[in-house]
Amino acid sequence: MTSETVEILIVEDNDYDAQIAIRALKTNKLDNKLQRLRDGEEAIDFFEEMKKSERIYRPKVIFLDLNMPKVDGHELVEYLKSDPLTEHIPIVIMTSSDLQADIIKSYNLGVNSYVTKPLDLPQFMNVIAEIGYYWLAINRVGE
Repeated sequence: MTSETVEILIVEDNDYDAQIAIRALKTNKLDNKLQRLRDGEEAIDFFEEMKKSERIYRPKVIFLDLNMPKVDGHELVEYLKSDPLTEHIPIVIMTSSDLQADIIKSYNLGVNSYVTKPLDLPQFMNVIAEIGYYWLAINRVGE
């Protein structure tokens, strides 16, 4: 899938959490244009490829984990917010961290939402589905 077709970008190193998110979005028919990347380095490569494209099409939302190898979530947010082509893409932090320092730093860097992953599987799936529905069906952004 190329960057021209992605509406939801999931950047998550944990296979289990990524599969839960994808299953929740599929169950609610929100997975039509979804791509999962395993870490911030893959995400940077994805956006660098997008910038080289003749037709720039940005994802409608990024679900982003904080604690990842290579390039962590905060570093990826800094990268995205520093570029006029990606600075307005909504970013939803989906993490197990409930630390106030992580929450404050995330909002200071410009994320749109910070969600602590629920431990209960049905609740986690419901949260993902609701967030996906909001960003894809309800929220409007300028192109």
